Amino acid sequence: RELADYDLVIIDLSSGFTGRTRGILKEADTILVPFVVDDGNISKMARLLDESRLHDLYDPLFQKMRLIVNKTGAYGSGIEGVPDSIRCQIPCCASVQLSPELIKTSSILSAGNRIAQVANPIFQTVMENR
Repeated sequence: RELADYDLVIIDLSSGFTGRTRGILKEADTILVPFVVDDGNISKMARLLDESRLHDLYDPLFQKMRLIVNKTGAYGSGIEGVPDSIRCQIPCCASVQLSPELIKTSSILSAGNRIAQVANPIFQTVMENR
């Protein structure tokens, strides 16, 4: 089937920005960025945003990004733990609370309603940005 046959295509990419990754992200309508609020991730994201100012190449990609704050409560904070310097550049579309049914891959299938509660706001955001 052609990609045009689908309303939504999810591609899980590595965290590096290779030429291939940039090409895939360039074609995306929306780029979802899972983000766990901890010092290491905050530092990496801030550095990525700072370095991107040196390259116009990445600016169109950042305009399409939306944060998904993952495992809120795991480190004592949720979306409020994301610094304003990051949130003002990459808006948040959803937050996912740490929950027992989402920890183990084996329990995800039995957590259908919980998965729908998490996924629906994310998919709604993606479809609005098309």
